[in-house]
Amino acid sequence: MSGKSPLGGGLFGKESQVYDVYLNLTPLMDVMSNILFFLLAAFGTSIIAIFPTTVPVQTEGSTDIAKEEKSVTISVNATPQGLQVNCENAAMTPESLKDCGGFVAKKGDDYDYDSFTSMLVRIKKAFPDSKSMIFVPDEAMAYQVVVKIMDASRNKRFSANEKLELFPEVVLSGLVTGEVGPGGTPAAPGK
Repeated sequence: MSGKSPLGGGLFGKESQVYDVYLNLTPLMDVMSNILFFLLAAFGTSIIAIFPTTVPVQTEGSTDIAKEEKSVTISVNATPQGLQVNCENAAMTPESLKDCGGFVAKKGDDYDYDSFTSMLVRIKKAFPDSKSMIFVPDEAMAYQVVVKIMDASRNKRFSANEKLELFPEVVLSGLVTGEVGPGGTPAAPGK
């Protein structure tokens, strides 16, 4: 709608026209909602990005399993019933490692973190050079439970001045099921 200025004159003494302006805010709101979505998504991934773990690396002809007699690699498999702890060492026979590890059953609905840490203290005292633990969480395990298990495996505090470092190098892993592809790598699903 146009018309003459109610003030009777325009800029520099000329008449000006007054227009009704319609500002469409829909595209601006679309852009802002997209930015908000990506900020929320980025925040969710930033929490996992600061998860203190090491990265498993696959190389030809080498393994992360301990090779010295004073060192073992611990593998912990979390199941709905409890924590299965196994010890591995390429230089030792499975019979010599059968007493190393075991099963820590759940206490009620939660894992028994104290018994798990006590088992790791026993293993650490038997194999003092050990530092690595491979942790395979259950698929339905909550993030907070993963953090508690990893914290229980890192160190044991006996008093204010006495602390034993257990297995600070934690590698998160998963169980691979299905066929094996070329080079020993897992086959893609559906192939």
